[in-house]
Amino acid sequence: MHSIGERLQEARKRLGVSVREAAEATKIRGEYLQGFEADQFEINMPDIYVRGFLRSYARYLKIPADQIMTDYNAAQLNTSRGQKKESRDGLGRIEIADRTPAPRPAASTSVPSKPASKPKPKAAAEEDLFTETPPRAPRQTAAGTPATSDPEPEEEAETAEESAPAAPRRRLTAKPRSLTPDKQQTRILDFPSLDREATLKVGIIALSSLLVIAVLVWIVTAVIRSGPAEDPEVPAATAPAGQVVNLIATGDVRVKVTQMEDGRVLFDGPMAAGETRPITRRGGIIITYSHGRNLLLEQNGNRYQMSNEGIGRNTFN
Repeated sequence: MHSIGERLQEARKRLGVSVREAAEATKIRGEYLQGFEADQFEINMPDIYVRGFLRSYARYLKIPADQIMTDYNAAQLNTSRGQKKESRDGLGRIEIADRTPAPRPAASTSVPSKPASKPKPKAAAEEDLFTETPPRAPRQTAAGTPATSDPEPEEEAETAEESAPAAPRRRLTAKPRSLTPDKQQTRILDFPSLDREATLKVGIIALSSLLVIAVLVWIVTAVIRSGPAEDPEVPAATAPAGQVVNLIATGDVRVKVTQMEDGRVLFDGPMAAGETRPITRRGGIIITYSHGRNLLLEQNGNRYQMSNEGIGRNTFN
């Protein structure tokens, strides 16, 4: 029985298409299709994508996709069983390592020997013979008894170097000069006096500026108030009059006229045949009517018919 990859490859060759053409048609990368034909389904993607690609490729090659997916599931099941068996075999084995402790080296109680001192020159040795060394007081042990033997000069020098505390580093810092009590008192007395004088000057200037501004405001207000009083009747007399239009009824009709500027209703009621009603307006108006064929609008000697014969609404600017 042929494997999945062999059946896919035979079906592709039977259709006469290349891997590249199949990849362009199925929108699947060519390297994935080549892996499927080589029975290699590990493409570093989730299994759901592998199943989808495999099903799409089988449908494109016109072979039973369900049979391909059944064989793929069986192959994956066998692979998982083999992996489980290997893991079980690995769990059953116990490796015993040789953990015999290595012999420890015997502890040495002898004091490590000091490095041999360099031989002194002959002249230095002769000079040491004639140099008098002051007698040293015997050291005392912890019990208060003098020590029986003196240490070597080199050991004493090393002990002195180790026990001597490290000399503290000197930091050069600039210290502020200390003022004498007389100078401190002089500075304390001088600064507040200067601040008081400056504060007084600033306060005097600010008050003078406020007074000047107040006087100017008072003068301007007085001049404005002393002007001629306005006559309250003048605005009413000089107010611009609105434009007058006439509504002419050729038959019975109900009319409503609304001013567009402020939404005020200029007229709302019925009109009988032959009735003329003047309307004073400011700006555009909206005319709502019940029978447009029975209503005319007269403006500047011209008459206008409504746009609708029945119920309607017209706007006139």
